[in-house]
Amino acid sequence: MNTLSNRQRGVSLIGFLIIAALLGVVALSAAKVIPSYNEYRAILKAVKKAKNENPEPSGIRRAFDLIAAIDYIDSITGRDLVITKEDSGLVVSFAYPKKIPMFNHVFLLIEYQGSSKDE
Repeated sequence: MNTLSNRQRGVSLIGFLIIAALLGVVALSAAKVIPSYNEYRAILKAVKKAKNENPEPSGIRRAFDLIAAIDYIDSITGRDLVITKEDSGLVVSFAYPKKIPMFNHVFLLIEYQGSSKDE
C-alpha cells in the first residue's frame, strides 16, 4: 500500500488555536478602534458643517459646540478648533490624540487630525 496517498491534510488543533487567538486579537482591536474612528468622522463632518453655516470664527466655534452636543462628540470642543485665513477663505482644522485601553496596562494611541479642506 502507498502510505503517502492516505495521509490526512489540514490544520492541526494547535494551529487552529493559534489562528483563532490571532483572529480574536484582531477582532478585539477592531471593536475598540471603530467607535473612535466613527467619532473622528463625525468631528470632520461637524467642522465642515459649522464652517459652511458661519462666516466668523466665533460663530464657527459656537456652531461646532452645538453640533457636538447633538452628535455626542466629547473629544474636542469649539475652543480646540484652529481657524486660519487662507486665499480660499477660512480653514478650520483640528488635531487630538485618542488613547484606547486595550487590556491591562496596554493602550493604543491614535492621533487624529483633519481640516475643512479634507475631502
